[in-house]
Formats: sequence, C-alpha cells, structure tokens
Amino acid sequence: MYLVPRHRQGSETKNAVLINVSPLEHGNVLLVPDLESCWPQVPTAAAVQLAIEVMMLSRSRALRMAFNGLCALASVNHLHFHAYYLHHSLRVEQLFELTDHPARAFAFQVAQPRDIEPISRLVRDVSQFLIEREVAHNVFMTRGHGFDAPHQEVIRIFLWPRNSFFGAKVEEAFNVACCELAGHLPIKDGGAFASLTEDYVVKTIGAEALKASQFEKLKVDFIAQYRPR
Repeated sequence: MYLVPRHRQGSETKNAVLINVSPLEHGNVLLVPDLESCWPQVPTAAAVQLAIEVMMLSRSRALRMAFNGLCALASVNHLHFHAYYLHHSLRVEQLFELTDHPARAFAFQVAQPRDIEPISRLVRDVSQFLIEREVAHNVFMTRGHGFDAPHQEVIRIFLWPRNSFFGAKVEEAFNVACCELAGHLPIKDGGAFASLTEDYVVKTIGAEALKASQFEKLKVDFIAQYRPR
C-alpha cells in the first residue's frame, strides 16, 4: 500500500506501508518514506514529518511509531519506521523530564498541525548532529501529556543517543532498541519473561545508554551550534 498526503497530490513519491514479517506487536507494519529513492536509515525531515502525519491520522492512543538508527539495532540500512499498536500506557507518556529513567533522551512535542514541519526539521537536525559525531540513536513517537499543558494531548517524540551496537542481535531476554528504551519490552521466551526483574531491565538498558556527562556534553554542544534550517 502507498500513502500520498492530500497536500502532495500529484507527487510521484511512493511512501510504502509494508507488513512486517517479524512483527514485534499487534498491527506492526513498516512505514517506508519515498521507497524508490532507497534512502539509508537516516531520518530526513520529510520522513519524520510523514511519521508524525500518520500518527495524527489515527484517533487511537495505542498507535506508536519507532525508529532504530544505524548501530542502534536497525535490521536493514533502508529508511523505515515501525508503526504498531500497543494497548498499554507507557511511563514516557506521563514524564515531563527523563531524569529518573535508565537512559536520557531529547524530547519534542507536536501539539498542533503547525508544529509538524519545524519539529520534523529539529528532529532531523539533532539526528544529523549525532551522526556527525558517530553517536547511534533511536526514536520513539507516542501520544502523551503536553510538556507545559498537562491536560492537552500531544504527540511526544523521544530521541535517545546511545552506545553503538555491532554484530548480530543477542538472544537475551530482550535487545535494547527503540521500543525497549520507551518501556515496551517484547519478550519472546516464556522462561526469560518469568524470570525478568525490574533491576535487570534497568541495568540492561542503562548499559546501552550514554553516561550522564556524555549526554550533557552533547546537549550543550548542540545548543551552542544549532542554527535552524
């Protein structure tokens, strides 16, 4: 299936929706922006905008959008987002600052349609900044409370800089990627699920996260050099 936004009617760009043959949750599909251009797994502003617009097309709070970057558990080097339904609330939907969390993140929000383009560019710019410094990262989009308006529903976007991952995925209880960083832990093995503890989860995610000092330096450096494009 192809998606063509109404405001881009006549465009030859093919944004594909593909069934994921290894689904991580109910209704898991791959959103592939501009399929035939064969973009690498690096978020462009147009790709982020498409992902946000798809989120806004749905009234379901269960719809999530997720992105694994290169060296951050991306399975293929072809631009794509995971879209899926998760009928459980996540802690990141209520938090206003990710301080008491195993991994620190940059956070953005889309409260109304006019926010879509500038936030898409900002997410792209932070990603590009991290790529230039060879810092792997994951992205997760979900509905949640507004940062400065707790009673307003917004789309929250989290971007986690993290330690790079190389090689084959390990057969542990879980691998730390976009969903796990957001608090959604797909566990494939019954025995692993039964023995899982909160301490193990926090330790495992924390081992893949940047140290607080590394995150703070990235934040300060980005703010110092950022010029909106």
